[in-house]
Amino acid sequence: MQQTPIDYTMKILAEANQGHFKNALYYATKMKTSGIVPTVTIYNALMSLAAREQSWLFAWAMLDDMLHTGVEPTATTFAHLIQVL
Repeated sequence: MQQTPIDYTMKILAEANQGHFKNALYYATKMKTSGIVPTVTIYNALMSLAAREQSWLFAWAMLDDMLHTGVEPTATTFAHLIQVL
């Protein structure tokens, strides 16, 4: 059975909230490869996780990916970027 955007969102948010960086990235990658563009909520959850992990490179890569896919960053997005620095 094919996953829906809601299925991916729930999995990514659950993994991010539990601090499971690798698993959250796994589901985000699966989401994108299945042709579903992540929402700003997904990107912000991943950015928050990157900030908690102090992964500045990943946070900047997420911003780049957001811009590339046409998802507009929010004030929350930039707050996570500042937090990771």
